[in-house]
Amino acid sequence: MRSFKTRALLLFAYYLFFTKADRISRSALRGGRSLQVESSVKKFEKRIPASNFVETNGATVKDATNGLFWFNKGDWVTYELDLPEAGQYWLEVRLSSPLGEGAFQVINRETNEVYASLNTVPMTTAWEEFKTVEVGLTLPKGLVPLTLQVVTEGWGLQWFSVAQVDDATPGLPPGLDSPTSAAPPVNPPVNITRTNAARQGDLTNQPYRAMIASATYSEMEGMLIQDSIEGLKNLYWIDRGDHVTYQLNLPVRGNFLFKARIASPEGIGAFQIRNQVSGEVYATVTELPSTGSFQTWATITTSVELPAGDLSLEIRALSHGWNLLWIVLELQPEPLIDVTSPVVLVNEAN
Repeated sequence: MRSFKTRALLLFAYYLFFTKADRISRSALRGGRSLQVESSVKKFEKRIPASNFVETNGATVKDATNGLFWFNKGDWVTYELDLPEAGQYWLEVRLSSPLGEGAFQVINRETNEVYASLNTVPMTTAWEEFKTVEVGLTLPKGLVPLTLQVVTEGWGLQWFSVAQVDDATPGLPPGLDSPTSAAPPVNPPVNITRTNAARQGDLTNQPYRAMIASATYSEMEGMLIQDSIEGLKNLYWIDRGDHVTYQLNLPVRGNFLFKARIASPEGIGAFQIRNQVSGEVYATVTELPSTGSFQTWATITTSVELPAGDLSLEIRALSHGWNLLWIVLELQPEPLIDVTSPVVLVNEAN
């Protein structure tokens, strides 16, 4: 009798279990549409390594793994995409920026249509470290010469991917609900009326920035070159009197920020920033931070006043104990205002 009751209870339990499971299954089927729309549906997706370009201007290939580095303002690199249909796409860009500097536009090389503008990039602290930025695009069907146009240097490209997203899917990532991700609004135009004319070669508000790898010198004496843990080659075995020269062409004279990426285990080291031709000393750096090793890097900053035009910029060591990875020169904008003459600002937007 007990055995019969046990079997009956088991059969009843099975019945309840499978009935409930069936309800869950049918409920899931009925709710399948709502579950599906919560995630993006990719109908086309392609990842392209940075080195797989069809055309480039100015970009330097570091290697197939780490991609393109040493962009300067105005450089561009073009990739060919064959898109199945016009619509909304999701662009992911894998990049490196030790200082968190860089900006670029995504454009059509043939039509010059701007699909998106990215005006900030994340800091990665080293060239060998990468982060991903994302933006939404609206792209046409067929062959598209997709171009990354450099607006501001200081970053490198490893790869990018383009994925088509179902435009009927709600809850798309930011940027995919509009035809393009446009650049931030521009401030209203301001006219400046001057009573004194600007002299040629004076400082202007036009941006200028140059990033120079230490091993890309025009002349060098006494130092050696080695690979660094940050991916670039650095100068080492630096002694007093050693020097290295870089050829520059500065658009204007003015005040520049001078940044140097250095390593100094004990905080020992000093150098001058000089004009190699005239011998003029622009600045002397006598204190370096202690980084703990010759491959632990820190960035130092000082200010230098530099002339316009061709310049043989020399770094001359005053002591040993430090390595050099790269330098950056960044123009500091200042208005051309003569304090003896009035300047009238007229905002035409009002």
